Amino acid sequence: MTDGQIPSSRPLPDVIGGRYRVVSRLGVGGMGIVYKAIDEQLNRPVAVKALGDRRLLMPGAAGRLRGEALAAASLDHPYICQVYELVEAAGETFIVMEYVEGETLASLLKRDPLSLAQILQLGREIAEGLANAHARGLVHRDVKPSNVMMTPHGHVKLLDFGVSGADVASTPGDHTHTVAPQITVQAGTPQYMAPEQAAGQPVTARADLFSLGVLLYECLTGQLPFSGSTTFDYVRNVMQSPPRRLHRVAPDTPADLVDLVECCLEKTPAARPESADVVVEALRRLADALSSPGATVRTAKQARSGRRWKIVAALALAFAVAAVGWRAFWPDASTDAPLLRLRPFVTTSAQEFGSRLSPDGQWVSFLSSIGGVTDVLVQQVDGGDARTLTIGRGTPVSLTWSPDGRQLACILAVDDDALVLHIYPAFFGGALQQSIALTPTLTPTPTRVRLLRWIDRTIFLEVQANDVSLQRVDLDTPTPSITNISMGWPLDGGTLRNVDVHPDSHAVALIIWRAGQDDLWIADLDGSRLRALTNDAFFDRWPLWSGRGDRIIFQSNRGGQIDLWELDPATGAMTPLTSGDMEKIAESTSADGSVISVQRLSQDAKLWSWQVGDTAGTQLTQDALSDYSPIVGGRMLTFQRSQPVPSQGYALVDTKLFIGPLDRGALADQVRPVADGYAASLSHDGEWLAYLQTSDRPARTTLHVRQLGSGATTVLTNTAALPRLSLLPVDWASRIMTWSPTVADLFFVDQPGVTAIRRYRAGAASADPPLAKASDPLFYIRDPHVSPDGRFLGYLLNDSRDTTVVHAITLETGDDREWAEIKGPQSGVFARGWLLDGTMVLVHRVALHEDRSGSGDLDVIVVGPAGAVRPPAVRINNAFIATTRLHPDARALYVTRTENGVHNLYAFSFTTLRLAALTRNTLPGVTYSGIEPLDADTLIGVREERRQDIWLLQESTASSGTSAGR
Repeated sequence: MTDGQIPSSRPLPDVIGGRYRVVSRLGVGGMGIVYKAIDEQLNRPVAVKALGDRRLLMPGAAGRLRGEALAAASLDHPYICQVYELVEAAGETFIVMEYVEGETLASLLKRDPLSLAQILQLGREIAEGLANAHARGLVHRDVKPSNVMMTPHGHVKLLDFGVSGADVASTPGDHTHTVAPQITVQAGTPQYMAPEQAAGQPVTARADLFSLGVLLYECLTGQLPFSGSTTFDYVRNVMQSPPRRLHRVAPDTPADLVDLVECCLEKTPAARPESADVVVEALRRLADALSSPGATVRTAKQARSGRRWKIVAALALAFAVAAVGWRAFWPDASTDAPLLRLRPFVTTSAQEFGSRLSPDGQWVSFLSSIGGVTDVLVQQVDGGDARTLTIGRGTPVSLTWSPDGRQLACILAVDDDALVLHIYPAFFGGALQQSIALTPTLTPTPTRVRLLRWIDRTIFLEVQANDVSLQRVDLDTPTPSITNISMGWPLDGGTLRNVDVHPDSHAVALIIWRAGQDDLWIADLDGSRLRALTNDAFFDRWPLWSGRGDRIIFQSNRGGQIDLWELDPATGAMTPLTSGDMEKIAESTSADGSVISVQRLSQDAKLWSWQVGDTAGTQLTQDALSDYSPIVGGRMLTFQRSQPVPSQGYALVDTKLFIGPLDRGALADQVRPVADGYAASLSHDGEWLAYLQTSDRPARTTLHVRQLGSGATTVLTNTAALPRLSLLPVDWASRIMTWSPTVADLFFVDQPGVTAIRRYRAGAASADPPLAKASDPLFYIRDPHVSPDGRFLGYLLNDSRDTTVVHAITLETGDDREWAEIKGPQSGVFARGWLLDGTMVLVHRVALHEDRSGSGDLDVIVVGPAGAVRPPAVRINNAFIATTRLHPDARALYVTRTENGVHNLYAFSFTTLRLAALTRNTLPGVTYSGIEPLDADTLIGVREERRQDIWLLQESTASSGTSAGR
């Protein structure tokens, strides 16, 4: 083993069973790793499933793997992945299976909604595969989208019989089946379990039909049938609460399909369909009816309407002698809120955002970023091609319609981040009709500006600089004036986060941060008569006045997911408008509330590894949640996994820490949670873990150190500093702690009053007194790094002169010396570690990119005892400073850069002074962060994919709005 290489805990043979040559890793299964191999006798690709690190596996894992092979081998069906052979060699067990090309249904559902015909076909094929298994006495027990592969030919393959068990209601004496040993209530996936399976009771084949019902519901609606912010809450609702009614969530679903899905979701197994064959036949009949020429299929909405009329007729007949009495049984349509259905509007690979509905509700204008250029587009609500608005030079930031719908106001960022407000003809741009300079009137330069509403001759803006404010542009004055109308608002001791203005401009809806929580408030336009509408631990954001009366639409996690809610200020009644795991922001509404434009955001981050020369990379983690910030120590790796609903909305703070061993640069399939926390750091021997936790009341950050072998944990301080956070790409821009590479000593930044660096010797009861302290509470210390030989501790000190001072402490003597000074904004200088020659590497952002993406031009600075040395041609353009990571052994600096709106990972060599691309991404929503070098040839990091699409929340029988909307 060469120096720096991660030792392998259990190397996989290059050839298995004398004939299967392993060529690549495909992914991680429930209890093992799946590899692609070549059957050298038959010259065909196969999939090989092997166990992961045995030290992390549950007891009986090898028996379960053998049981999976025996169970699946007894099945022979075109819609079930075929098992070829069970290989047991050198004390190891392998399953050799059919290699299935394609993608999982889970992946397909994340990308695009399925057509009804597709759903009927895949549902029927899954049911056929289950019927084959059930006929042999086997219950799959884990039917879910990630266990369904969609082949390039459009058919399904049912995967993973790893937790299958015997049907307790059948005793097929002529079939061989094996029940996996030591299966517990945890076997299967909680979100798809039948109630009896979740309760740990014996299951029959009808448990699989419940799971199939959940899968079909998800295909039809994009969401699960039950709610719950945690797995426990979700499973409790599965066992105790009815599902969300499918006819309300997807009213255009055929009534017969609604009845079938709801029958599958019955709590009692006996109330579900009799068999999978019954489900197959029902889906086949419905598909045939849909494909028949001239066929009309009754929808759930129509069926319920018909049933209601039958009920009314019966009641009218029964109570004919009391004509007034029957009205008690007739629901008053005027009190029933219309059903709203979320449908995709613009869902391209580009980023679409900032949507605004025209006053008549017929058009949507929005921003779209294609090829690194942001344009304004206009498209009809009912479909058609989007047209690009011709505007002046600059990057559009926000837009809104004039009250008569003939003009569009657009904010553009031009040279030096100057902001201008331009007004153009709405269809479709052209000659500039009015121009208003927003800067330097808006001071300091805003970090975010949103056009809220254009009411009469006044345009309202939400402006975020140091604080958020509501500003007004008056167009009727000879020189258009800009007024901060929120200045002096009494916010009851809170801070303004978001605001919207009522369409008649008499009131405002506010999000105020106060006492550790974001709540929805209401006030008059002058800030008077302020009152809270919500007051709880849930977060509320992005208020929008609705056209459905004087109601407010807002984003909240109060339903267990980040969804849209509607609140009536008069009564306090709240109604959920959406449900699902995708984050949604209501951006505009028609005046009558029949159409709401919604920005739908998805964020999926996973750990990946890259070998030098392999631009594709390999995905390491497969969980449905997002993974960030890998840290390597010894042969162990820790990372952060996001919570299902971040309490503060920040992916890097609301996380749980996981840890697992590395196997030849790959993460073993069994990882375990360690603690709730973030910004972790592993000692170089992998034995000690340091991490932060935040408690809101009282507000504080605690630093913990855990001995991983024993689990013993020490709290070092309740006043630890916070590292700086980058939101795009999601990454820790700075560090506040570091382990020595030679001994288990942790150096960290504490700030009980002034910031200081302290040392903790692993195993001690507490930390040592400060090694260095800032001389003023306004100065702060950050980015400590220990030199490779363990002799020096480098750090940065920021003072009040917009100067960053580079320090180095000789640890043996405690001597603290200044090495260099770097002029410029403090937020633009970060230390990145030491090279092996005893010099420190810093990055200095000297300019921001004009597209306001957060990228900029970076200078790479090498600092030694004699001061700063700036090698020639060491400037990296269009780079994200938070993503820079140093690899001393390879003399390389890794960084994420953007070109034409697309992010890729690059390596800068200190030897050749050249920049080389490590990935070849072409998708605009993909970015890279958290890079951690393993050895000279391998990197681990985060590949994050974000989608920003525009959807419309629309009444099922939507009529067009007729008056001005936002």
